[in-house]
Amino acid sequence: MNLIAIFFVLASLLAWSTYEQMDYGFASAAAVAAGFLAFAWLFLRSEEKKRKEFMGWLADNSKALLDGQKLTYQGAVIHRDTPIFFFQTCVSFLVATTKIVSRPLIANVDNLAGAKASYTIIAALLGWWGFPWGFIQTPQVLLKNIKGGEQGRVCQLLAASPSQAIKH
Repeated sequence: MNLIAIFFVLASLLAWSTYEQMDYGFASAAAVAAGFLAFAWLFLRSEEKKRKEFMGWLADNSKALLDGQKLTYQGAVIHRDTPIFFFQTCVSFLVATTKIVSRPLIANVDNLAGAKASYTIIAALLGWWGFPWGFIQTPQVLLKNIKGGEQGRVCQLLAASPSQAIKH
């Protein structure tokens, strides 16, 4: 997310400086880019908060879920075999490229189509700007998202080590 913040600052400075030079067309384009970057940063920040919330709930209820109990999370019944989905995005800047994996998404709780679209659009617009990995990882991320992302089960998150569960 730091790369997005860098992009945002650069786009905002570019918009301001070209506006000062009365190049209103370019200033408008830079302002639109800065707006999109602000959206991407806020979206990913919100997703990270939701990830921490769900992973905390999962940790608190892991024993009950592993024992086969069905619990309620945000109005949906969750059990050890509940399917979860992951999407990816890719952000690049010059020689730095990073992949960001979504939080675990639950079909009857989360808007999968909205998450898929958001992660895919962010990758399509921000993934290409790094050499060489932006050109390699962006098509991989786009293809994976278009195919429906990755699917797993709650029990796989419960079985993963804490570092793997948070990363995934």
